[in-house]
Amino acid sequence: MATMYPQRLPSSGKSNAERKLFSMLRDHLPNDYTVIWSIDWTVSRAASSGGGAQESEIDFLVLHPERGILVLEVKGGGVGYDGSLHDWYSIDDGGRRH
Repeated sequence: MATMYPQRLPSSGKSNAERKLFSMLRDHLPNDYTVIWSIDWTVSRAASSGGGAQESEIDFLVLHPERGILVLEVKGGGVGYDGSLHDWYSIDDGGRRH
């Protein structure tokens, strides 16, 4: 079982997809893995994009002493790519495209 931070997810506030993946990573990864959930971070934006800072989040950071680091962004629902616009998008449970 992987070492998880936190050991349990809060009872509300996150997606069902994140809850499912949290359980799968915890229960199926070997002991030498460490998983950190929900890491907030800030990225500076280029002046050409208006400058300032943009807040973001890493959903899961999976660490292994020999295999390295894996950063996971979790999306529930569908995921698509519009090749003409070079744009990724998600489709929520209500069919709305984001």
